[in-house]
Amino acid sequence: VERVAEAMSPKPLTVRADAPLSDAMALMARHGVRRLPVVDATGLSQGVIATDDVVRLLASEIAGLAEVAE
Repeated sequence: VERVAEAMSPKPLTVRADAPLSDAMALMARHGVRRLPVVDATGLSQGVIATDDVVRLLASEIAGLAEVAE
């Protein structure tokens, strides 16, 4: 039986929860990853951000701007 430790990345890229979204997007693009662990100031896991999350957020923002423009 394989263990998670044998398959995981030992030092994964992470982004701080208080970082600008643009930082996460730049890291994901630069390193060709679709998911990025999110950590707090002490390095504890807070969740994961995925490119799909970013696309949904941006689509929502664009839709909101279109409503304001009307």
